[in-house]
Amino acid sequence: MIDDGLIGADCLRSFLFSLWFMTEAEARHALEENSELKDVFEICQISVEPAPLKADDIFKEHIEDPHTYAKKYVGYIRAFADSTLRTQLFASQMRQL
Repeated sequence: MIDDGLIGADCLRSFLFSLWFMTEAEARHALEENSELKDVFEICQISVEPAPLKADDIFKEHIEDPHTYAKKYVGYIRAFADSTLRTQLFASQMRQL
């Protein structure tokens, strides 16, 4: 999308879409390296801890079937990710292009 001029590299590089598996370095980078964010947010604590196997996993009954498990998670992520990407990432770029 950057190569096609549909989204700016700076916007994509600094866009943070948090799910579950972000490392401490990734979370810190998003707040410390973005010039608009680093002056308005203070990092009080960042920690990463491994999740217990299947803990609070809404699709845990499918964990032994990777295809079904992945399909259900894709639908789950799209259910909330599409609107976030559309309104918070793509819409802001459309105003700039």
